[in-house]
Amino acid sequence: MRNVLAFVIFVAFGISANAQQLKVTDFHDDPFDNAAVKFEKKDANKEACALVIVQIAVPNVTFQGDVVTVEQKEGEYWVYMNNGATWLEIKATGFVSPKFDIQEKYPKGLVSRTTYKLTVQKPATGTGPTGTLVVETNVQEADFYVDGTKQATGAPPYKVKVSDGKHTVTLKAKGYNDESTPVDVKVGQTVNYRVNMKAEGSFSLDGIGYEMVRIEQGTFMMGARRLPNAISTTSMDMPQHQVTLRGYAIGKTEVSQALWEAVMGSNPSMRKGRTLPVENVSWEDCQEFIRRLNERCGTRFRLPTEAEWEFAANCRDSNLSDTYSGEAGPENVANMSDQTIDCGSKKASRIGLQDMNGNVAEWCQDYLDRYPSGNVTNPTGPEKGFVRVVRGGSYQDRGLMLRNNHRYYMSQDETAPTVGLRLAQDL
Repeated sequence: MRNVLAFVIFVAFGISANAQQLKVTDFHDDPFDNAAVKFEKKDANKEACALVIVQIAVPNVTFQGDVVTVEQKEGEYWVYMNNGATWLEIKATGFVSPKFDIQEKYPKGLVSRTTYKLTVQKPATGTGPTGTLVVETNVQEADFYVDGTKQATGAPPYKVKVSDGKHTVTLKAKGYNDESTPVDVKVGQTVNYRVNMKAEGSFSLDGIGYEMVRIEQGTFMMGARRLPNAISTTSMDMPQHQVTLRGYAIGKTEVSQALWEAVMGSNPSMRKGRTLPVENVSWEDCQEFIRRLNERCGTRFRLPTEAEWEFAANCRDSNLSDTYSGEAGPENVANMSDQTIDCGSKKASRIGLQDMNGNVAEWCQDYLDRYPSGNVTNPTGPEKGFVRVVRGGSYQDRGLMLRNNHRYYMSQDETAPTVGLRLAQDL
């Protein structure tokens, strides 16, 4: 499930002269809502259900289709459906029922342990705009939709007059997953919403979300400007040289043990915990994990190159090469305790990345070699070598070992409880 797309599909039937039409304004899977896992229910065959959260401001709603059970919540219904479910009909007294074919968007039907969001809008009762909606987002330019109708293109914020009641806001931008959210606007009020868009490639597997961060193309000075002291052994961090990179996406956090286990069926980590970073994995193990993940999800992930890793850690700023994710010291951004902590626990960098320093060090794609002295474009390291690059330092490291520009290395078949990985992807 790669892009989260806004979806409108409506097949009316049995329309009477007096009935009003309910309208499905959005239907999408939500890779960052684990309700289907946390509140799991099973069907008659003991198989975990998919969960469709239906947001609808109409009383006495019933559902037909591949439905296992329904729970009514405040303002919404939780509809648990069979794995592979292909259709759902929503019935409410006095309204024409929306019935849609799930396979139009998901050819294999719904997926167990995955949460979906479905928004249904009743006919407008007002005669004109009665409230103001203002929407902010984290991207510089997007297409802005309300209830499936395009309202604006360009830079946020987006401001529009809408009728009283519930609406669906959708944002679309190149290089990002489509994002939709329900909003509630009242008469005479101005309502402010923020919709954060996730980079293309963000995904969910068995209810486990993994978010990517988009890194725009750019040029920076890679490596250390000087040795930190006269007896330093970090000469491999030099010379500083100019690198130009195409755009790419990189994981917001390190890969968790839950995601690794969902793909590999096992967990090699020394310190166990679903939300902890996976560790004790070799470079070769990481290649197999990525191969299986791509095969299962139809994606094209890989390990970041060493240059991509440093550019992202520097927040795309050459002046931050000697820092810790843009910080003068590592305390706020790096886990330096005596063990791993949950992925994403520390402060995010100015471009939204977490755990680039500390927690676990991270494998890069490249073989280790001395830096070139001239300018390079999209470097991937030497074709052959003896050891692979490891970046970022771990919970055991301190000070200079955690800098953005510090290089470490290991044999590609070697494992350590201090080393894990982060995903990357071409744009």
